[in-house]
Amino acid sequence: MSKSSRLFGTAGRKGCRFGCLYCFTREADYQRCPRLDILRTRELVSAALSSQVVQPACDTEFLHLTNWRDYLDELVSAGKIISFATKVDISGDDLQSLSEVNKILMASGKVLHIGVTIVRLRDWEDIEPRAPSPFARMASLRRLWEAGIPTTVLMRPMIPMVTFGEIDELVDRTYRFCYGYLSGPLYLTQVMEEYMHSKKQRFTVSERVATWQKGQPRLRIVECDELEQHLRHAAESKGRKLFDNNVEAAVYSNEVCKRELTADLKWSSAVRREPVG
Repeated sequence: MSKSSRLFGTAGRKGCRFGCLYCFTREADYQRCPRLDILRTRELVSAALSSQVVQPACDTEFLHLTNWRDYLDELVSAGKIISFATKVDISGDDLQSLSEVNKILMASGKVLHIGVTIVRLRDWEDIEPRAPSPFARMASLRRLWEAGIPTTVLMRPMIPMVTFGEIDELVDRTYRFCYGYLSGPLYLTQVMEEYMHSKKQRFTVSERVATWQKGQPRLRIVECDELEQHLRHAAESKGRKLFDNNVEAAVYSNEVCKRELTADLKWSSAVRREPVG
């Protein structure tokens, strides 16, 4: 992925109200990306000029921003794929607003790509204490998909206590409503490390350079290669992909939308692979 393939920014205050134990953006030494929500339209268009994808809320919950609709309107002016991740229970007016933005983008050959984060199905309250349940997020995923918005399921970070059975169940429940999956390492926060120790969970710590942060610090990580490979096999068994990064997921979704959507923006059977029950 080239440096110019995405415009990686943030908005509002650091962190969000969900209080997830694994959220490294709440750490004291975390350095935020530039705020895009304070740019004027001309500045935003210029900043995004060489990028394929704009990721406007890398360290906060986009849909918790009080001005997210206005912010999204400004982002549309850049004429790029817009991609963000969420755990919010999306319905009603919010869903309608997102659908309308996606239709506007599609008129210029771009899409609004949304990743729905579902880290695990069991004991999720321990690590995501104030987030909607995974099953509420699955319902949001389906509503987004049926509204014509391309989606990816983010099983990210992959945490050591996840089981193969949870992965299989997650894929079984979600593959009809997404183009694929995205995973990645657990960036180890102090509270998450303490939690795993309290559960007597074994894990191996290594380091990775955080290339997206100012100064590119080395962060402690836990990688779960066997679990990620199991997710890959489970996804591919259903005709879905495990993407290497968010830009790949967003660009792939954009290209498939351009090929597979009919004139009235309804999903074709070729995209869904099998009927939705």
